[in-house]
Amino acid sequence: MTGFKTLLWNAALVVAGALVPWLAQVDWTQYVSPTVAVIIVAVVNVVLRIFTTTPVLNKN
Repeated sequence: MTGFKTLLWNAALVVAGALVPWLAQVDWTQYVSPTVAVIIVAVVNVVLRIFTTTPVLNKN
């Protein structure tokens, strides 16, 4: 089953392209407080940093 990863990646991009405009319009303060929003952003940034392998600001 060659090209499976490519199909998954393309499907993810299509879903992300549809979700991003919708997520941008959501008023997140209706669901979480501003403090919780900051904590969520910080946690997401830490998780993304864990999954990356290059140093910060490295052009490699």
